[in-house]
Amino acid sequence: MQVITEDHWDRRALAYVASFYGNQLSKGADWKKIRKVVGVNILGGGSQNKVAWPDAPDQFMRHYKFEDQLNGKGRFIDGIELFQYSIMNAPTVDDQGMKDWVTFFRRAHLMNEEEVAAEIKTPAVLRAFELAKISKLPAEV
Repeated sequence: MQVITEDHWDRRALAYVASFYGNQLSKGADWKKIRKVVGVNILGGGSQNKVAWPDAPDQFMRHYKFEDQLNGKGRFIDGIELFQYSIMNAPTVDDQGMKDWVTFFRRAHLMNEEEVAAEIKTPAVLRAFELAKISKLPAEV
């Protein structure tokens, strides 16, 4: 997660995941050991001058995969996948899990324990709140 607004998110994110993917193997290593890399970018957005994607400033989510463009849709190379969320553009949804994650990324730093207990129902998000408590972070953080 990066808080500072930057341009060219799609290119930057691809460079990051491609680097992780490509650096898995050293010279002479076995190609069977290469693993899939999934990148997840949580983008803040919300500023009038800086948006996650200038071509679609109101867009909430993008999902990229490598797909064969010549021989029909549906043939993918299962090596790199990239999910991006412009959290300030999140729509209002009924899905409790999505609602809880959006709340975490938008407002966790402003919420007290009573608010978390009242609003958040998803176990994984409750765990994220627990892990993010300042009192539980190492001194150097």
